[in-house]
Amino acid sequence: MELYFNQTLPQVGREIEIESEKEGPDKLFVRSAPKQATQSRNPLGLPDSDFRGIDRYCDGDSKLFNTARLAVSKVLREKTFKNYKYVIQDFQAFCGKEHFSYSKFSEIAVGKFILQCIDREAGYAYLCKIKPALQKVEAFRGVDISKTVFNQSLDNLLKGGKILALEKKGPVQKKKPLTMDTISLLIKQHIIPHLNENIYNIDGVVFRNIFRISLIYSTICRWDGVNNLRACDFEFLDYAVKVTFPKTKNDPLHQGTVKMIPRTNRENCLYQLTKLYFKRFHLKPYPHKDETPINFRVFRYKGIQMPLMTKASYGHCMETTKKILSAVGFNPKDYGEKSAKVGAVSAAFMKNVPMQDIQLAGGWTDPSMPLHYLHFSDEFKAYLASKISC
Repeated sequence: MELYFNQTLPQVGREIEIESEKEGPDKLFVRSAPKQATQSRNPLGLPDSDFRGIDRYCDGDSKLFNTARLAVSKVLREKTFKNYKYVIQDFQAFCGKEHFSYSKFSEIAVGKFILQCIDREAGYAYLCKIKPALQKVEAFRGVDISKTVFNQSLDNLLKGGKILALEKKGPVQKKKPLTMDTISLLIKQHIIPHLNENIYNIDGVVFRNIFRISLIYSTICRWDGVNNLRACDFEFLDYAVKVTFPKTKNDPLHQGTVKMIPRTNRENCLYQLTKLYFKRFHLKPYPHKDETPINFRVFRYKGIQMPLMTKASYGHCMETTKKILSAVGFNPKDYGEKSAKVGAVSAAFMKNVPMQDIQLAGGWTDPSMPLHYLHFSDEFKAYLASKISC
């Protein structure tokens, strides 16, 4: 019997959400404006008065103004909105506290804001957002780029502040890669023992996390790419699984990024793992129109863990993945969101896959991007050094 699950069914034993581990923006100032519902806010959380650059095209027509505001919102990605919004709200609160004009802010106001951010030890990432965020406000207001308040003095102030922030931050400890051997170990530990018994005995949360990191490894995709996938985005062919990503960072116009998971004869064949995942959770691939998210939240229905129509959170997924790794002897602090992607790129390089092919597999337009994901063991570094010194 085929079952379909959605939020209208009893949600007994559903997962407990955990706050995201991602660090939020620096909260340097008390913001005067309360948070509003997302759908009612315009780009960057700006009031309508900050859109003087586009209202001149609308001739007082509120419908056209809303259309223009929607069009402008597509200029930046959603995450960029969020990052810039915090800086803008901080600056707005700062102007109110220091009695500066926010509606037509000056070089002096921005300079003092930057100095206070440096004095309060704002992070490097926060300082990097100040100039582009405030220049976006200027652009929306119709200020010509040649008349921006940012000059060489402010640029030098920001540059120096970033250097100070980096000096206090210390060296970055990169996370270790998740290798295919590690993924295979997890499959043997949690999946294979149940194949000859009852596949519904496979822990739903554990299986979801193993499948997600396997998917990231095999397609070299991002977290948000997987999180936007639905069952109908998968098509089972004889030789591979065709995965069509409806939305990815490398495809901002949503023209469709296609990745393939090949069918192999190996015990850890990810094609077979995908097939089992769909069978275990009653998911229906293309040509069916099953829009159940692949990275779903789990609830218990008549004693069986099954998917909800809502996505699992980043924080909960990372928490449970680290618990799974810890249970098989790995230090969870060594692994992060990009570990599977780093493992895939590094493995391809070690197998002498041309860098251009790795670039195509990852969907990068910049040929240098794969280099950011390479992770070499100390033994391999010693091998490279020996070749150079010969």
